[in-house]
Amino acid sequence: MPSSAVGPHLKLFPKTTWASYLNDPMKKIESNLALAAKPPR
Repeated sequence: MPSSAVGPHLKLFPKTTWASYLNDPMKKIESNLALAAKPPR
């Protein structure tokens, strides 16, 4: 779960539609940043 300003709202309403609209793109961004932070092979 993101630790930004969105995180506390997602904790309150984790199953709502708008929460998935916010959370899904955030997960993708975090995943891409994690991949970019890894050293090249």
